Amino acid sequence: MRWSLRGSLLAAAALMLGLPAVASGLDVDVTAAPYSAAGDGVTNDRPAIQRAIDAVSAAGGGKVTLPAPKTYLTGNLLLKSNVELNIASGATVKQSQVVAHYANRPILGSIIDETIPWNFTFYRNHPLIYGGSVRNVKVTGSGTIELTQTADANLAIRNDAVGMWDVSGFEISGIHAIGGTTPYIGLYFNANGVVRDTTLNQPAGGAVSGVEVVSSQHIVVERNVMRNPDGSPGATDDGIALSTTYGDPRATGWWRSNVPRPLLDIVIRDNVVEARCCSALAFIPWGTSAPDKRDVEFRDIRIENNVLNAPTDWDSVKCWCDDPWNGSAGPAYTSAEDDQSPMTNVTFSGNRYSGDVSRFLKARISGIQGAPFHPGNPYLKNGGFEDTGIAYWSKSGTDRQVGAESYVAGQTGRWFGFITNFADGYTALAQGVGLPASTRYTFRAKIQTSGDPVRMYVHNQCTGATVAAKWVSGTGWSTEDLSFTTTTACSNYHVGIDSSGQTRGWGRIDDARLLGDVIVAGDARIGYSGVWQQWLDPADADGTHMLAVADRTTANVTFEGTRARWRTIVGPNAGLADVWLDGVFKGTVDMYRPGFSRTEVYDTGTLTRGTHVLGIRPTWTKNPLSAYTYVTIDAIDVSGW
Repeated sequence: MRWSLRGSLLAAAALMLGLPAVASGLDVDVTAAPYSAAGDGVTNDRPAIQRAIDAVSAAGGGKVTLPAPKTYLTGNLLLKSNVELNIASGATVKQSQVVAHYANRPILGSIIDETIPWNFTFYRNHPLIYGGSVRNVKVTGSGTIELTQTADANLAIRNDAVGMWDVSGFEISGIHAIGGTTPYIGLYFNANGVVRDTTLNQPAGGAVSGVEVVSSQHIVVERNVMRNPDGSPGATDDGIALSTTYGDPRATGWWRSNVPRPLLDIVIRDNVVEARCCSALAFIPWGTSAPDKRDVEFRDIRIENNVLNAPTDWDSVKCWCDDPWNGSAGPAYTSAEDDQSPMTNVTFSGNRYSGDVSRFLKARISGIQGAPFHPGNPYLKNGGFEDTGIAYWSKSGTDRQVGAESYVAGQTGRWFGFITNFADGYTALAQGVGLPASTRYTFRAKIQTSGDPVRMYVHNQCTGATVAAKWVSGTGWSTEDLSFTTTTACSNYHVGIDSSGQTRGWGRIDDARLLGDVIVAGDARIGYSGVWQQWLDPADADGTHMLAVADRTTANVTFEGTRARWRTIVGPNAGLADVWLDGVFKGTVDMYRPGFSRTEVYDTGTLTRGTHVLGIRPTWTKNPLSAYTYVTIDAIDVSGW
């Protein structure tokens, strides 16, 4: 199933249409008969509260109220469709540490085992308030959810305060959660929901995130506070975490990740996040083992008017950009650190940041704006549309007007992008790239049209100016070039095709690439095999370089032009690498130098104009003077394209 926005629908509009509403006039007091919850903080009130939830849902829906001033001791509560659970101001839902008080038997302690990294019990234990595969639910009120612990941490029951999985239509608002040793709010694989006006603070453990939004669509997280009254961190792990995941081996309890879904149309705004470790805002793109990358894409994410604070040695905004559940190295961070789900259309505006932001450079994002700490990536991803349709590509228009289709006569590969039905209004298919000022490039792609004109274009999204444009109207597939020189530096130049005022016809695009003088380490034209890690250094061509970290690693650079030069890091711990050109061995490069620097280590010389492949193969041997065998790739300088 394809998950996508229809037209220009944004999360706010979606929520206006889909926010849960009480389905009937029922408003049940759980302390009244026949439920008779004690509310004394000692009696197990879970059976009474659960009976009320079940009865209201069976009657068609309504509100279940936990009145004040009472404390309701309970194990996990199961939300049912069309029910609002209201925790009144002055009332407390208190987590029980008695196993018999739980509908779903919990696992004790923090770690289940260490055969799977980060295999915490809260991934298995049902949240204290849990919605699973239900519709139209709410957790409201200005009361408190108090998570607890035992004197012996190995005997403690640990679970999220509120968790939702596979829920359509939800609201979590007003509540105050305290005492956490696990994430407060976990949202997994949901649609059409809002978390607003909550206070999540006073954590009691070291792995307490505020709000986790995972593989969900049309979600707003707004006006939440994750800061203690004294200004200290309200979250001891990631404050707000945005993620896609697929095949997560920890997902064997209250949620599942066996069906991939994207993170789509998410608004994070007006939140105050004070985090201790590890970041105030985290991007966690861990869905790369999904067969179709469109199903695990981050798309249309808005981060606006938030306070995102972390200590100086941690991160205000960070990308955990290595999918630990994918790769030959197994489930750990020793696999290739450029292993991330597609991320498209991410906008930052009006935020305040305290803490490191440099590690967010690891995020490979197509179409990012408003983040001065991430200049955008100067290359196209998925230019051939292979396997992943329009992942990484931005679209304007309806699903009827723009998308990707499989093979047609004369087209290479299995997929191509298209725009059509121009009479329905403007439509475009473009990709956002970050480019420096006053630099020349060529946007090259195969184009086919109905015979009516289609426009190739380059648009500076920062200034709103069209930099270059070209009309194409050939009915057969043809390779077209659009050369241009950038104006201002901008993290989000759009390059692609559009209808540009035309009211009839269609256009197709394939094998798109952006040719310039430099191919940086993250460019898709460098094919990595084996285990490579992505490292940050402001001296690198785009702030990152790739390091070979295991045996049998190779990198093949496909370039167009007449010459290529490999530029990388040399130094006292660098090793040797064999170089191949178009399948022919050319020699061994020694990158040992007494001191560190960046320099050219191999030059192809002048070649026949065309497409060539430069192969780099670490030998895992070294100069006798070198301390180690490190081989890195910073950039490939190209000419004659």
